[in-house]
Amino acid sequence: MDHLLPVIVSDEIRRILPGLRIHGMRFEGARIGVGDPGLDPLRRRILQRIADRAGRIRDLAEIPSIQALTELLAELGQIPHVTPLTVLEQVRSVARRDPFPVENDAKDGALLLSLYYLMPVFLLEAKALRPPLVFLPNPGHYVLPTLAGPVQARGAPVLADDEKVLRALQYKVRRVPVHEFTKEYLLLIVDPGIDGGLDHRRTVQRAENWMSTLTRARLVRSAVSS
Repeated sequence: MDHLLPVIVSDEIRRILPGLRIHGMRFEGARIGVGDPGLDPLRRRILQRIADRAGRIRDLAEIPSIQALTELLAELGQIPHVTPLTVLEQVRSVARRDPFPVENDAKDGALLLSLYYLMPVFLLEAKALRPPLVFLPNPGHYVLPTLAGPVQARGAPVLADDEKVLRALQYKVRRVPVHEFTKEYLLLIVDPGIDGGLDHRRTVQRAENWMSTLTRARLVRSAVSS
């Protein structure tokens, strides 16, 4: 478990987006339920935050963090207007005032953090991981088990452990999900590093506050890729 963090960012991704960092946090002792009352005020806060942002720009794809990651996709040979960032789709859904999805308090909290920072957030069952964790372009031999079926997606930026792809920026890959019986989980924020990126200490404080309140878990380690 000590080798899960920090996540390694591949040289190829760093050449394209030198400031990209992944803020990682490991939580233990979780008690995960559904419908924690703390979610509703967070949802209202996020809804207003995104509505304010949508009123100031022509297209949500122009949000700097989203734009930077979209350019990363294009540099890696992806077609962003065909398969856009999942976080962009989520932001657009909130801007349309679609109902917030409800899965469990951990997943719902992670989604709200993603919408707050306008960056991808990955949530993983920690005990099922096989370090090292690496963020890299899919070399092609990894097949992504998406909700729509298996996808090859060569070159797509993915998070993988020593055995398999775990998450992707464009595809909903649901390996090692966090569920009601999960006691230890990993929370990862993909920060493209725009204008110096997120302050790691403050980011960890916010994530710990939200996730500990919603899942009763305690933060046992945090690290940022360098």
